[in-house]
Amino acid sequence: LQEKWIAGAGLDVFEKEPLAESALRHLENVVLTSHLAGYSVEGMQAAGMMAAQNVVTVLEGGKPDPACVVNPAVYA
Repeated sequence: LQEKWIAGAGLDVFEKEPLAESALRHLENVVLTSHLAGYSVEGMQAAGMMAAQNVVTVLEGGKPDPACVVNPAVYA
């Protein structure tokens, strides 16, 4: 990024949050945001609905949506 090999970057996930002092903070071709998109009202409602639907699916004998399973081997 400093050498402009790529035009720019938008970053919202860091190894440690919040991002400590970093050269990235001073680059004009970098946008840094906090990792909070899922914490909107809409995001929280959608997460709740997905969780509820997966509970119903499992109680009815089905398998949860694979996109929502952290350890898919459990359902293999």
